[in-house]
Amino acid sequence: MNLLLVTHDEENQRPFLPEILEQLRRLGGGHRCRLVHDCQPSMKHRLWMLGLPTAVVSMRPAWVREQRRFTPGWAAVWKQVWLDKIQECSLLEAAGLPVPTWRPVFRDAVPDLSEFDEFVVVKPASGNRGAMVRVMRRDKVRWRPVEIGDDQMVSEALIVQQYIHTGPWPTSYRVGTVFGEPIYVLHITASRARAPFDETTSGSQFFDGRTIVASSKGCVMDAEVPEDVIELGRRVHAAFPTVPVLGTDIVRDQATGRLYVLEVNANGWTFHLTSDGGERIRRDFGLDLRAQFGGATAVARGIDRRLREEAGMEYELPTTHSGRVHATLGLRPSTADCASPSVPSKIAGHMSQVACRPPAAFTGYAQLETYRSTPRGCG
Repeated sequence: MNLLLVTHDEENQRPFLPEILEQLRRLGGGHRCRLVHDCQPSMKHRLWMLGLPTAVVSMRPAWVREQRRFTPGWAAVWKQVWLDKIQECSLLEAAGLPVPTWRPVFRDAVPDLSEFDEFVVVKPASGNRGAMVRVMRRDKVRWRPVEIGDDQMVSEALIVQQYIHTGPWPTSYRVGTVFGEPIYVLHITASRARAPFDETTSGSQFFDGRTIVASSKGCVMDAEVPEDVIELGRRVHAAFPTVPVLGTDIVRDQATGRLYVLEVNANGWTFHLTSDGGERIRRDFGLDLRAQFGGATAVARGIDRRLREEAGMEYELPTTHSGRVHATLGLRPSTADCASPSVPSKIAGHMSQVACRPPAAFTGYAQLETYRSTPRGCG
């Protein structure tokens, strides 16, 4: 296949992208590859593509106006997208991936939360970085506008989720992937300067004065991430086959050991092999994320496999990456195969038109349909 890899400056990716192309050539997939600026496509691009099917891969964060993006109608375009938490959970659940029980809350709605425990987690649907995440009694949950960040963006919906207890101090995992190929992992634990959860208490006393966000101020990070967490991070890409970079947040229930996906950060601000955030992680915690899975080589493996899937070619995953043992994977669905019952039928299309399906017990489907068709803020 032809590959056009979009070059850009965000996340400090520009100097790194030629390394990815070089590693793609070394993998010997037979792809014709080149870098292209993120601008309106021209005739020279169309002429260069003649003779082979073409894919455009853009790992540029999804904030640039669409009319300024390299999105030719004559190629498959795989790029980052803005999805809020309701849209992400809809796609994850439709793909059969484990998510905490959840419900959307819209303006003037009184949600039916009868199947939840007494206390639930409430988040703005368009929030990020753990902003405005709180625990409250389920009978107190009502819609209200929530301003997010310094730009005072207003989240027009809330999402209610089952509380997953991860231990005395909140703990989570981040699995960074490119088309299902792990490129870095993080194990995050909330600051131990905070009081731990006291399991001899219950109700409001259990949560009083404690954070439920692992990545809150003072947290610590290491690379001790179990293989089943990494494998779940890989599987998540089945629900987002046209989104290159995911930063999937996963938690483990302390009592049952079960894993749950919280969100995937499809907007693209999680490419921490080169980002300022990745540099802070290296400086503060001594973690070299590029060294975990091979850096540009790992990114190239993900892109190469996705191109082979699209072209119907076979792909054999190497058994070791930087000392980690990885199980051999089956092929991911191509965009032509996304009509299978396990994957939403419109995933293969433009992600802005994806059909977010609500939970089975949710009755406000028309409201969710109106909501999903409205452009979002951050995901």
